[in-house]
Amino acid sequence: MAPVIEPDVEDTRTQKVLVVLGIVVLAFNLRPAAVSQLHAELVFLLVGLTVGVLVAFSVTTAPERALRAVRWLLGIELAQGLVGFVQYFTDLPIVLVGLHVLGAALVSACATWVLLGTRDRGSRRPHLDVATTN
Repeated sequence: MAPVIEPDVEDTRTQKVLVVLGIVVLAFNLRPAAVSQLHAELVFLLVGLTVGVLVAFSVTTAPERALRAVRWLLGIELAQGLVGFVQYFTDLPIVLVGLHVLGAALVSACATWVLLGTRDRGSRRPHLDVATTN
């Protein structure tokens, strides 16, 4: 008798999420073009918010490591957007799908880095520190 191989818990969750997303797309009769457009609009919103955070960190005494993290986040978001555009116009080649998923993971990691960079005030940038300019 062959051994029974239990699926990994994460695999099962991922499959359930994919099934639910598929049902939502079918139930609401969402067209792929409409889903792509919504995705693009949300990405534009995210990039705009990231630029806002970059400006806010630049004009305040935010830690240098937080400023560096948000710069990386913006760069990765822009690269991710480029991959997404190329992917959309070339009918989703599998290599670009993989790069896009990798980019999503990097965006998530950098967003976490930005958050963690604001937790520890670290070394301040003295030229912007208002308390020391009496």
